[in-house]
Amino acid sequence: MNQSPLRIAVLAGGLSHERDISLRSGHRVAQVLKHLGHTVLVLDIDARTIGSLKTFGPDVVWPLVHGGPGEDGGLQNVLISLGLPYVGTHSDGCQRASFKPTAKASVRTGGVITPDSLTLPQSYFSQLGAQEVLTVVAGHLGLPVVVKPHQGGSGLGVSYASTADELRSAMVACFAYDERALIESYVPGREIAVSVVDTGDGPRPLPPVEVVTDGEYDFDARYNPGRSEYFVPARLAAAGAARGDSHLDGCTLVVTLEPCTMCAGAIVLARVARLVLGAWEPRTGACGSVRDVVRDTRANHQVEVRAGLRAQESQDLLTAFFADRR
Repeated sequence: MNQSPLRIAVLAGGLSHERDISLRSGHRVAQVLKHLGHTVLVLDIDARTIGSLKTFGPDVVWPLVHGGPGEDGGLQNVLISLGLPYVGTHSDGCQRASFKPTAKASVRTGGVITPDSLTLPQSYFSQLGAQEVLTVVAGHLGLPVVVKPHQGGSGLGVSYASTADELRSAMVACFAYDERALIESYVPGREIAVSVVDTGDGPRPLPPVEVVTDGEYDFDARYNPGRSEYFVPARLAAAGAARGDSHLDGCTLVVTLEPCTMCAGAIVLARVARLVLGAWEPRTGACGSVRDVVRDTRANHQVEVRAGLRAQESQDLLTAFFADRR
């Protein structure tokens, strides 16, 4: 179906540490949109932006401002106040996702396990003594840890620390980007990203992306050619390798708690035949409670679901597990 050309305003730039990446993203998106026949105006965020939007009168705005100024919901609230439709998440979702400790709490509520962590403001280090605070942190979480700004992206200010000296350096690097630091226990593994989109007919996971680098997946590895290699879909085939197949046709997955949207999408992509779950998750479950991703007839694979297996035991197990971590 052909769509009439639109007037699209692309917002990029701004004053964050990710300004250059944002401008690059904005101009690339604008090129594609112009190629598709749309009228596009790229705006570098500044004091003239609101006036320019009113003058241009876009049908839709595409925010591509990176970092806190573009991802914490504030810019989205301005667009909502102007009555302008925009591409992307509602401001409420932006706020929850932009601040890493809040995002961790949200996914934990949904039953997703995240690394143990602490969030500390820079002021505590001057008030309580940097060495004393870091000694307490290392004793509580153990080493190694990953230190990152509590807001922002692109790997800026993120450091791996396996010694006390590295931890001190990591805190200094982090506080160059944010006055609060999120310190997480290090979990070895592969870098996998799963995006979830909702165009009005319910959340839909995109294929998982596996990132392989020749070192840490830092800012340089993200944006400089040759440092990273991407596999789509991700090579999540440890179980499939033993079977000589990348799919898990005929396999049964048994879980204690109903999977969330992201996990349900991975189950569908892996072609799992049967899902057996113990307890329902009435807040974020995506296998029949809040939504039903695994049996969505629009997908190219549906999963048989059997629920309630040892439900009470599963609930008790989960309750005890999270009680020890609150």
